[in-house]
Amino acid sequence: MEVHDKNETLQPPAEFQFLSVRAAGAYLQLEYGKKIEGGLRRVVIYLNDMGREVLRTTDVVWPPKPPVATPIKSVGAWFKFRNGFLIALQGLREMSICLKK
Repeated sequence: MEVHDKNETLQPPAEFQFLSVRAAGAYLQLEYGKKIEGGLRRVVIYLNDMGREVLRTTDVVWPPKPPVATPIKSVGAWFKFRNGFLIALQGLREMSICLKK
């Protein structure tokens, strides 16, 4: 990050697009950006209440890396057998309740 201390009238950076404006305390914060290969070069300019440029910062913002997918663990044979057996018991129970009615 580069910081340039100025006290001049606003001079928008050449070849940059205007991105946003917001209030930052007593200053007005202007943000300009320019796409570069794989990221965004960003210039942030702070204006005082008289509209004069007080500070200018320049940095590069890289997009976040995508999360790494964790492999799904397979379910063991015993777990499958036990769950299938319990489901079959539940079905038999429901069938016996229905037949009693």
